[in-house]
Amino acid sequence: MKKYIKIANESGFVSRIALEKLGLSTKRNDPDTIGQFGSGIKYAPIAALRMGLDWAFTGEDEKGPYILKYDVENEDGVDCIVYNYGDYKKSSSFTVDAGVLSWEDPFQIYREAIANAMDEAYTSDGDWYRSIVEEKDVVYNKGEFAVYITASPLMMGIYNDHDKYFLENRESVYEKKSSYASVKFYKPYNKQMHVYSKQVMVYENEDHQSMFDYEIQNLKLNEMRTVSDEFSMQFKIAESICECNDINIMKDMIKMSNSGKEYFEFELSTSFHDINSSWLDAWLDLYDENCIMITLEQSLNQAYVSFIKEKGFSFQIISSSFFFAILKKAKVKIIDDIAGEAINFEIDNDINRYPKLVKAIEIAARFEPGLLQLEKPIACFIPKQTEHYLGVVINPNTKDKQILIDKNHASNGELNELVATIIHEYDHYETGNTDGDIAGRKFRDLADRRIGKLMCDYYKPDLIQVGVNGIYIPLESISELGGVGYSIAWCQPLNCYVMSLGKKAYKISGDGVDAGVGSAIAIDNGTRFFIEIDGSFTVSIIH
Repeated sequence: MKKYIKIANESGFVSRIALEKLGLSTKRNDPDTIGQFGSGIKYAPIAALRMGLDWAFTGEDEKGPYILKYDVENEDGVDCIVYNYGDYKKSSSFTVDAGVLSWEDPFQIYREAIANAMDEAYTSDGDWYRSIVEEKDVVYNKGEFAVYITASPLMMGIYNDHDKYFLENRESVYEKKSSYASVKFYKPYNKQMHVYSKQVMVYENEDHQSMFDYEIQNLKLNEMRTVSDEFSMQFKIAESICECNDINIMKDMIKMSNSGKEYFEFELSTSFHDINSSWLDAWLDLYDENCIMITLEQSLNQAYVSFIKEKGFSFQIISSSFFFAILKKAKVKIIDDIAGEAINFEIDNDINRYPKLVKAIEIAARFEPGLLQLEKPIACFIPKQTEHYLGVVINPNTKDKQILIDKNHASNGELNELVATIIHEYDHYETGNTDGDIAGRKFRDLADRRIGKLMCDYYKPDLIQVGVNGIYIPLESISELGGVGYSIAWCQPLNCYVMSLGKKAYKISGDGVDAGVGSAIAIDNGTRFFIEIDGSFTVSIIH
């Protein structure tokens, strides 16, 4: 005898019109029900017909009890759906192909009947159930609204796998509540990823294994009762993981991220989320303070592995970038924390092999004596990265900070360029400022002030000035000149006149220059002195 899946809920009146008219929904403004569009209960029976299944509703409305079955009748060459109430038939606006592009999965048929019963039971504070009945039992029972679907082998496979599709029999292992979204974690039903909303599966990914199944409230769904925005779904799952405060769940996730398996969660992002500090506690519960985490790529580098062991640490591989980022933000130690930036460079501390660099440091130290008092002396390096730097400060703002100069630059650079590099990196070393953005502007301001100071410190005004009809000597130049007595005589080796003025000597060239001896005379109330020379001439200092 033919058998049927019966899905029923306690109910009063259910209007026949609500079953017939597309778009009519009694649950549209109820956020706690999964049905909102008023289309599923119309398309599901027609989809069942296309799959060779019977579908029947039983209920009661103002006209009395009814049993609604679906017939197909040809009208002008078109297969049309007819509502068959037993004692009368009623034409519909649907053809047998209604919803054919989106209603093609047997689960949709089963899900529609179950979700509708769950929603109705919730809104009426009643109960619902499912069972297998024989054809003779497809009848109306008072106070009950029911759906009957042919119990085909395919539909029975879904019926028997009910807990995959619905959560009412499964207990959550963790719930992350927030004003944005409540997310519950469940032990995974199988190796596929499942997401639920209001206890109904709304997303399945057969290509991904998931650490947990998730139920997300307020998830946006489309008319097929499936997720309409996967980005928002992933965002909410990532947020609930990042902000998780259950140590046991965290420990499970850490162990799974260290298992070598690939999980859906590995592809998530921490970019917009805060990290619960308890992730560090979970790590320390599993391992200890001397255990750092490394990436899979780092574990394949023997130099890294040897370095970690030499430092007395153990390590665990976290191959997921998502969980690596979570744990890093939670302050779990990584290789940089025990090695600093030095691990990224091949460092040569013996700078005596670079005499030009030694000389450059000596020159720079005359202006910045602090260069000779560094906790870690300047060293040379060969970078391991593709970027090229003439100099760099590693581990800034820590006690291990150090100035490094590129080996090639130290060996072959111009002396003045080496001095400039040393001063540049020393400013980084002292201030902690970088070359970029706001910090870069602060750094440039520091360099500009240094240049201005050096210009002022080493500015020397000319001791004498060439003017009309002679040479003018400012009063403030007398002390350095050593006097204002002068003598002018022809110098055969230089083929020009030479003027001895105090302790200095100048070459003088011009038509009006004659030999002579004398003293400059005071002018301008003694603020300047003057030596008369006729005609045009030029003067340049010899020493």
